[in-house]
Amino acid sequence: MGEDFFEYLPPEVIVNILSRLPTRAAVVCKCVCKPWLGLLATPEFVNPHMSRSVPGLAVETHSNSFEIVEFVDELETELFSTFSVPPPCGIGSRDCKTPSVLRGCLCVSHITADGEIVIWLMMEYGDEKSWAKEIVICRINLSRAHRRLQRRRSQVPPSPPHSNIRGYYIKMGNSKLGEDFFEYLPSDIIVNIISRLPIQDAMACKCVCKPWLVLLATPEFVNSHLSRSVPGIAIETHPKSYDVMEIVDELCNEECHPYTAFNFKLPFDEPIHSSANGLIFLRGVDHGDLILCNPVTRDYIKLPSPRQTTSRDQLAWSFGFGVSKTTGQFKVVRIFLEKPLHGEYKKPRHEYKNESQVYTVGTGMWRKVPHGSRHCFLDRLGGLLFNGNLHWRVIEKIGDDLVEWISCLDLETERFSTFAVPCIPDIEPYIIKTLCVLRDCLCLCYKTATNFRELAIWSMKEYGNEKSWTKEVLTGEAFGGYSVLHAFPFKVFENGDILMECDRENLCYYSNKTKTYYDFFIREDCNEYISTTMYTPSFLTLKNFVMENVSSF
Repeated sequence: MGEDFFEYLPPEVIVNILSRLPTRAAVVCKCVCKPWLGLLATPEFVNPHMSRSVPGLAVETHSNSFEIVEFVDELETELFSTFSVPPPCGIGSRDCKTPSVLRGCLCVSHITADGEIVIWLMMEYGDEKSWAKEIVICRINLSRAHRRLQRRRSQVPPSPPHSNIRGYYIKMGNSKLGEDFFEYLPSDIIVNIISRLPIQDAMACKCVCKPWLVLLATPEFVNSHLSRSVPGIAIETHPKSYDVMEIVDELCNEECHPYTAFNFKLPFDEPIHSSANGLIFLRGVDHGDLILCNPVTRDYIKLPSPRQTTSRDQLAWSFGFGVSKTTGQFKVVRIFLEKPLHGEYKKPRHEYKNESQVYTVGTGMWRKVPHGSRHCFLDRLGGLLFNGNLHWRVIEKIGDDLVEWISCLDLETERFSTFAVPCIPDIEPYIIKTLCVLRDCLCLCYKTATNFRELAIWSMKEYGNEKSWTKEVLTGEAFGGYSVLHAFPFKVFENGDILMECDRENLCYYSNKTKTYYDFFIREDCNEYISTTMYTPSFLTLKNFVMENVSSF
């Protein structure tokens, strides 16, 4: 029944399912469709959800900011008995024993002085000699998960090492089917439900049971979840630490505030270059490593170094990373300048010729592709992915004039083509232009020559049609009193507001209503550039590429 499966379910069945979700996930369900929005306001939903809600305590953590701390009181018994806990092997000052239930056994977990989490299981209830050390998890931060372990009657193993991961578990105490409710649901229904959860909640579902762990790695779930994932911006908040901020139009009527969907750490020194379908490409400076990774599945690939083609005199100029629109193959593109093998040169830079190599992920090898152009590439930061193609700004000397073009590489056919940029009168050659994607259109933005504080954006309304360039946005003094050389817009909202990166130093937000801007994000260590990219979370594992040497972090 595909995407319309829930249309065939009676409302009472949908209510029975959604009323068992945690409050946060149930709130998200209001945004799925109008029928669900109306259904979640009916007494038929409100009353069952209220009866299953876990009582909590509202705590004011900051001024006018509250956190709901849930707790249960279901452990009262009429008689008390005691038995010993397992030996305190290696327990230090951070020890925090937590009784819980795991695999149908009473278990006790504690944190050692080395930061390891150790879980002991009582294999035979009441027999103190049956304690067995079953699980050891190394150096992870599960402070929030530990608090939840203390207040949940039905427990699951800790989540993988994602910082500040939030676990939500469905309480089945009032269900007629009991704890085995989900065993009666077909896998396609479970996929349909879990793929609608926020990324952190979906990640926690991998720890519920082995069948779910396997199910969440299948193409059916990966594709379904990716189609519903909310695109966000991955921002390096501290060295090697990133926050993924989701920003939607509905939350930006007055002032836009970011929502951190999840955060992650990468063990690499290389900065983020770009991303596609949940995979992140990191490129080292000069001759550093080329890395592909997925912070959700926590695996990565170090790509082999490109071999010299015909000469040792090479100058790496630009890279690109993307996924082909038809076959779904991931490809890394390397643009470099190569000096011919013979000849004497008075102007060596102009004697170099463009060469290109393509690495298809899963093949383990680089291939040379024909370039056939003497254009000079301007974008050293990398090719922009849109519509299954990578794009660079290039210039060509025709007579005494420098003519600017957009060079396009089709990732399916691996052929280059060019099309013209918009005709912009009275613009100086030194004005820095930026390619970006806004409102599902290829765009070109730049600061105007009349006022360096204004930002102009041109959109190609019909992709590939040079006559469809339209000047769509012209801001006021978007940069205040600051001198900004390079601006990269991430998003133009329905109300005309713009979120952009300025000189790789900070994110700023331009208000179309007030014609002013304010700082959206500034790194605490202000001396460092920020590394940002558009990012859509995905459960695609790199282990699917059997020819690659995949590692975990």
